[in-house]
Parts: sequence; C-alpha cells; structure tokens
Amino acid sequence: MDIFTNPVLIKNINTILGISLFTFLISFLITPFIGRLAVAVGAIDLPARLRRKTERGYNTRLHTNPYPKLGGLAMFIAMSITGLVLLIFSNNFNNIGNYTGLLLGILIIVVLGFLDDVYEISGSAQLLFQFFLVFIFLFSPMTPSGRHLSPISI
Repeated sequence: MDIFTNPVLIKNINTILGISLFTFLISFLITPFIGRLAVAVGAIDLPARLRRKTERGYNTRLHTNPYPKLGGLAMFIAMSITGLVLLIFSNNFNNIGNYTGLLLGILIIVVLGFLDDVYEISGSAQLLFQFFLVFIFLFSPMTPSGRHLSPISI
C-alpha cells in the first residue's frame, strides 16, 4: 500500500503532524540547556586541529570549532515528554508493562550515547552493548496483547 493513499494515515495526519511539531518544539527549546550541560560535563567535539593525531576520530573531524555533543539526550527528553503527555491524555495505563523491554533498551541506548559523548567509548564496546540490547528487545513482551516477539522468554 502506498503511504500517500493509506486511509489510516490520511485520517490521522493532523494528529501525527501535531505530535511531531510538539516534539520538535520541546527539543528545540531544551537544546540550549543540553548544550550547557555538554560543556559542563566535557562532552565537546573538538576539531582535528585541537586533537592529537593518534586520537580516535582525528581524520573524520571536518569542523573548525568545538561543538557540544549530547544532541541525542535532547531528542530523548523531548520524545519522553511527548510520550508521557500522550499517555496521560489517553488515560490508558493498562498495557504499559508490555513495553518494559523496549523502554529499558531505549534508556540503555541513551545512557550509552551519553557516556560515548563524554568518554568516547570504543566501537567494539558499543557493539557489545548493542548486542545486549537486541537480546533485551527480542526476549521482552512488546505487543499490546503481551505476546513475545521471540518464542523464547527470559
């Protein structure tokens, strides 16, 4: 089915656009505060001229000025606020336990991203964490009916 002829999408386009705009505005408003937090914790992306030649990422830096990192944290906070607002307005708390694995995985990804922005974690360590997250995702109930995506449950 073509996305532009999807009747569910067409019927709910105003709601989808409103939620997207709300999330964007929150992210836009909190980004300066996250930028200050990045400076405070040392999550700064330095250009190549300010790095040692042996440092990881030396050859990939194209910018000329230091920039704060932690943009993913701003997006996570904006999406979390939007999700909480939608949950409160929908008044449907019955199935929230079915999404525990997904929420835990997202939280771990955010923590990993934060630590990577501050300490520049190696690629192999990040990959190891991502494999761990896949297992959390696969072996957790993820559907509103409480069924597992995987036939094996932990």
